[in-house]
Amino acid sequence: MSPLRAMGASRRAAFLVLGGATLTQFPAPFRTVYAEAPKDDLPEKKPIYSSYPVAPTTPKPSPTSPVSSSNPVSPTPTDRLTSHVKTARLFVYDKSLAAENSFNDLLTWAFRKETNFTNTIASLAPAPGTGEQLLPGAIYVLVATLAGSIVSRNRGLFLRAATPLTVGITAGWMLIPVTMRNTSDLIWEYEKKVPAISETHAQISGFAKESWRQAKVHANVAVNWADETTAETRQKVENLVLLTLAIETSCDDTCVAILSKPARQKPYATLHFNEKITAENTGKGGIVPVEALSSHHRNLASLLDRSLSSLPDAPDGNTRVTSEGKLRTIRLRDGRLKRRPDFVSVTRGPGMAGNLSVGLNTAKGLATAWQVPFIGVHHMQAHALTSRMVDALSVKGSDNGAASGKSVSAVSLSFPFLTLLVSGGHTLLLHSHTLTDHKILATTTDVAVGDELDKCGRLILPEHIKSATQDTSYAKYLSSYAFPTHKSFEAWSIPRTRAEELDKPTNAFGWTIPTPMVRTRDLAFSFSGISSTVKRIQASRDAKAAMSDDERIHLARSCLSSAFEHLGSRTIIALEKLTSDASAATTPTPTNLVVSGGVASSLFLRYHLRRMLDLRGFRHINLIFPPVEFCTDNAAMIAWAGMEMFEAGYTATPDCQPLRQWSLDAAAADGGILGPGGWHRQEQATMSLDGSEQANCED
Repeated sequence: MSPLRAMGASRRAAFLVLGGATLTQFPAPFRTVYAEAPKDDLPEKKPIYSSYPVAPTTPKPSPTSPVSSSNPVSPTPTDRLTSHVKTARLFVYDKSLAAENSFNDLLTWAFRKETNFTNTIASLAPAPGTGEQLLPGAIYVLVATLAGSIVSRNRGLFLRAATPLTVGITAGWMLIPVTMRNTSDLIWEYEKKVPAISETHAQISGFAKESWRQAKVHANVAVNWADETTAETRQKVENLVLLTLAIETSCDDTCVAILSKPARQKPYATLHFNEKITAENTGKGGIVPVEALSSHHRNLASLLDRSLSSLPDAPDGNTRVTSEGKLRTIRLRDGRLKRRPDFVSVTRGPGMAGNLSVGLNTAKGLATAWQVPFIGVHHMQAHALTSRMVDALSVKGSDNGAASGKSVSAVSLSFPFLTLLVSGGHTLLLHSHTLTDHKILATTTDVAVGDELDKCGRLILPEHIKSATQDTSYAKYLSSYAFPTHKSFEAWSIPRTRAEELDKPTNAFGWTIPTPMVRTRDLAFSFSGISSTVKRIQASRDAKAAMSDDERIHLARSCLSSAFEHLGSRTIIALEKLTSDASAATTPTPTNLVVSGGVASSLFLRYHLRRMLDLRGFRHINLIFPPVEFCTDNAAMIAWAGMEMFEAGYTATPDCQPLRQWSLDAAAADGGILGPGGWHRQEQATMSLDGSEQANCED
């Protein structure tokens, strides 16, 4: 046999042996195996509410093991806890069931009593022919209560107790006033059958009504007594509201105002009166000093008389005096009682000396007659503080000149800030540190911007416009003639850089008006060259031909633009210098610039100045323009400046004189606001509750 065949035979023999071993492990045939049935003696659940002992849970011995006796097993901790919980729950259940049964018995008893009462009342019911109805409402309350008890019977203890009460009270509140409407009348009829009961009822009712009447009487007496007791205190509190009458006569406007403000730096004020009368200067080419003085003499007394009617009313019957014997009130011709001003404010300067004297002497007379102080106010200081007054008055003026950045009419303005005062008599750029500390950064070396624009207006405006004006403020009419709409502002080109200021091209008419002082960086203003250039242009046109309307309008626009570019460029130079100084001294540069004075009412100035600041990198500077009515001379600003000075402890002495020239800067020769004599300082001025002044004074 070959080796391969021997190997195959050995493999077949091995397989036969393994197969036989396997068949011996699985005998044939196969059987089906079933699961063991559940035993009948499984342990029962431990009962909670049953009162018989727990059945023993000891397992029975297996049938194959021998039976042996075993001792009973002691209860485990779980068995003890289960027993205690069962006992506690049975106790709570028994008590709650007893309480519920008692409550139901109480409701049953009340129901029977209500039924008896209803039957008694029903026996007193009128005959059916009368049409009256008897619907006692308590029965509905009981039914609702029972219904609430039934609904909550299977609920928790809290709901079983609260639901019937809630439903019963709600039903009584809604139904008893309706269903028991005529029950009281029937009860009264029943009571009348027993005089003792009816008389007692009548006495109790009468006593209750009389007690209520007396209670109301006593309440009214108490209220009246409280009013009388607090009337004096209330009057003392009212005295803490400062009241001033102000007079402004520095130029040709006769102005009177009445302003009140809570004492001690409160943030609001009330303007009761503010009027002015301007001298008649039509056709005279400007302000005539004699006519302006005569206008003050004619109009000031009548304007003051008219203003007194606007004083706040005095409390009824208030004719008492202060501890110093000062009358609290003023009695008008018609018998009305008005509050007496606490002090008088008047413009002391700068301005025309004769005109100032009219107002100042009148203020002295009023202060002497009323026995109150008076304050001589700096006219330009009042212009600088105008925006603070507007903020206190919450007056929202229109501002049509803001191209970008932030131009507002009034903000919460606090020191320090910058002030650009532009009027017919002054052109100043101030750094206002405090109420009386103002540093002049730039001033005019010749004429004020308002005066120069008035001259240009007289030269440029057509005759029919000049003859129709009611005053000599030609700058105002020149602005409206040159730029009648806001769109005309945007059409005018504004220099974006200083280089564009230096190199102004000649226009289509062959001329140009250069910006004053354009080749210097001096902090100063000069405007006289503008009107001189206008005269030369007009002279050249008169020699050739009449000036056209288009060229006249372009000339007006060029004059205004040149003047306002000059204002803007000097302001930007000052801001650059302040920023540089602030960086070196680590002090912040003011971000608020107040523009005040008569010229500040020009909408083109507001637009022009805002655009220049935006284009030159000062977009963060806030331009603050007072409303137009407070830009020109007015007595309201005098009243506010006087109010701030009075609260700071300043008053004027009777010998103070008008000042034709008066600087704002303490570094000036005259010493600034407080430099001239005539001031009286109260270091710690306070208003006492009886209206008198208490202070430690020094002259």
